[in-house]
Amino acid sequence: MMITPYSDRYWPSLAKFLATNYPGMPSKNDRRYFLWKFAENPLGSSLSAYFLVVDEGRVVGQVSTIRDRLWVGNAWQDCYWLVDLMVSPEHRRGTAGIELFQAAMSACPTVLSVGFTHRTSALHRGLKWRWGPSMTSRFIVVRPSRLAAIARSSVRSAGLTEAALHVCDGIVMPLQVAKNRIYRRLSQKVKVEASDRFDNRFDELLDKALDWSMIQPFRSSAHLTWKFGLRPCGMHFTLAAREPGSTGIRGYMVVRLMYRPGLAHWADISDFVVRPDDAAAFRSLLNEAVGRAISYGVDFVRLRYSGERQIPAGVMPPGFRHERPMDAVAYHSNVLGTATQLSQRLWALTAVVSDLTDQGRDEWDSLKTQ
Repeated sequence: MMITPYSDRYWPSLAKFLATNYPGMPSKNDRRYFLWKFAENPLGSSLSAYFLVVDEGRVVGQVSTIRDRLWVGNAWQDCYWLVDLMVSPEHRRGTAGIELFQAAMSACPTVLSVGFTHRTSALHRGLKWRWGPSMTSRFIVVRPSRLAAIARSSVRSAGLTEAALHVCDGIVMPLQVAKNRIYRRLSQKVKVEASDRFDNRFDELLDKALDWSMIQPFRSSAHLTWKFGLRPCGMHFTLAAREPGSTGIRGYMVVRLMYRPGLAHWADISDFVVRPDDAAAFRSLLNEAVGRAISYGVDFVRLRYSGERQIPAGVMPPGFRHERPMDAVAYHSNVLGTATQLSQRLWALTAVVSDLTDQGRDEWDSLKTQ
């Protein structure tokens, strides 16, 4: 058994491994999706840091990474997000998982992880990773029964509880629709428009965002086009906020439409950039995002971010707060001083990082599925 970087000759065996070990995530073993995610990133391929466990020519384990950069101390620093650590059940008694972790740590200048399990959390602690911010999730609920179905998909709920939630659907949904219509009418100082492409207006905004003194992931019009526009599956819409009569934008939101068959349709606000003190732009973007999502028939809208400083003061998203320990960020760096800098500064992350919205499942490929 050996640890080796990915090469194309292993693809047939890797595809079988992914199909077997991720049965509910059909895109993971799709060749087009695989190349888009790991080889076509404008920052460069991460396949050199995609490690496999091979036993007698057969892939029995893997860890993959997604290339990124972090804005730290007025400079970009290369980093990789560690995703999809998996070892086949019959090989988990050995040290393959630890060896995969160590291979990624050695190959990457700085490596980060988010959304890990209890098993990988123990690996983080054992290998002396540091802890970063926790991702906060906020939900705007349209149909409570559908959000509960996602949350409880592994547990059979009592019939009385389900009946009560369905009654709530008939109350909450019209209230959310009416409330959103009022909010959208009040947001007249900032014009919010749908954008079918990421152009130089986005680059100008992103350049200004670097002055906000927060740790941020890399963004550019080319990177956003790859992340959303060139994605081989799924649906999204992009909103841009500007002053009437102005060509420049004050902020944007990208919203991905998600669908889990038999359970729920929802909208993920996957990325947003708005100046932290621009309450009018953030409020207008959020109201428009929620309104459009409701018009598509979603059951709830989710917004995820890493720090309250990202949200303008006094403009908190409506809904309830829901945090999970697995949404904490962990990191390790081989670059002198980087780990210390990461521990001393505020972070500004959204669900665009890592694979939070790119897990190979829940793709809403057609509005006909409503």
